[in-house]
Amino acid sequence: MDISPWVLRDAATRATKRGVGLHLVLGDGKAFPREPRWDLATSIGGSWIWNGTRGTLNALSDLLRDGGRGALGDLVLREGVDPVSLDGVGVPLTRDVLLDQARAAGLEPLDVIESDEEAWRSYAERCVEFAESWTDDEAFTREAVAFARSGVKEFEAEVASFEWIVVVCERQERTR
Repeated sequence: MDISPWVLRDAATRATKRGVGLHLVLGDGKAFPREPRWDLATSIGGSWIWNGTRGTLNALSDLLRDGGRGALGDLVLREGVDPVSLDGVGVPLTRDVLLDQARAAGLEPLDVIESDEEAWRSYAERCVEFAESWTDDEAFTREAVAFARSGVKEFEAEVASFEWIVVVCERQERTR
């Protein structure tokens, strides 16, 4: 599910090329029905949708059947970085806090996948390539490319203090 028709178009194209069957839905993830429960639910870089990682983990947990798997991808503070040195960032999320939030949502962390700097740089650069082919609307494309290029510049500033991780979890048996 995504609110962007262009992202869904890209996902459909990639799935077809790889021979993967997907059910894609255009819409707002917040409005997605909680039934039926799912075997897999992910939010990669979209924790803002549910007002942060805590809300996103709760939403993923609500979507999953017992034993279902979920994954949340987000930025966390690198170990050893003093948050006081990050003027204006607010209270940064640490890996341990994220894992505690997952457990509080009824999700047992199974694995943490870390990106290295090269993978993160590649992702940022691919965002520019994706923005260039996102839509047929030239004005929107110019805006999207400018936004993506600013993300590549932010990468340089953030990579020293933050790391991108994906936490893979399993929904524990519901006791409520």
